[in-house]
Amino acid sequence: MSNPFFEKSREIANDFLQSIVFIDDKAYSGVTEEDPNHDFDAQKVSMSFAKEKKVCGVYQPKSKEDIENFKSIAKKADVVILDWKIILSEDAVNDPNADDDDDPRGIYTLDILKDIFLDISKNKESLKLIVVYTGETDLNGITNQIFEELHKIKSDLIVESCIVSSSNIKVLIRAKSSVEDNEVDNKFNHIGLNDKIVKYKDLPEFVLDEFTTMTSGLLSNFALLSLTTLRQNSSKLLGLFNKDLDSAYLGHKSVLPNQNDSELLLIELFASSLIDILKYNNI
Repeated sequence: MSNPFFEKSREIANDFLQSIVFIDDKAYSGVTEEDPNHDFDAQKVSMSFAKEKKVCGVYQPKSKEDIENFKSIAKKADVVILDWKIILSEDAVNDPNADDDDDPRGIYTLDILKDIFLDISKNKESLKLIVVYTGETDLNGITNQIFEELHKIKSDLIVESCIVSSSNIKVLIRAKSSVEDNEVDNKFNHIGLNDKIVKYKDLPEFVLDEFTTMTSGLLSNFALLSLTTLRQNSSKLLGLFNKDLDSAYLGHKSVLPNQNDSELLLIELFASSLIDILKYNNI
């Protein structure tokens, strides 16, 4: 039996979610028969999110500079999805004789995760959903490694089966599936983790359900719905506070004994506009 409140929360969360970003070193490399579990079909993934009216950015890092750039992008995205095994082009150039199997897994993913967690530690009220979407099979080992590294930054983290989380952040470790959509991938039968496999076509629904689980509440629904409404009316706000009003603002500012009063009034006017929008939309 469905939960009406969760379904309403899911509807609100779906309207709020706009941007999902991926980072995967195999994003545009094509299918490799030698390592099919690590393939990542950027076209299929982006189209699956496009069908759900979501903006999906897929990035293939080739350098450490790319990793640094992605850190900033990850902070802006609603949901972040990371590969675990990321091998950069410059790593291969620096050590052409290196064996991929001997390379430490997760070094760049952990670097990005640490940066996100440090940012959230500074802004304690921030909320974030992250998925580590990997071709590796040792999901429990990856989960434990992530917990050990991130627990040093955020002491209230807890670890469960393929989940590292606290009250405002969740990292889910899930397996890629290289089989066709109508087939069953049984690669985890021996360890009972088949429910941790997510196919490309199921990613949008999976992300939405997990985000809803984090935000399903009266006040969080109010906040999400308010933010969605303000996003939808951002052009209207820009039109109200346009550059043609500069002369009136500066004229008002020049005649006041305390020029800070005009700045406070401007803030009040802008806040009043936000309130009017929320009231008009019956939030």
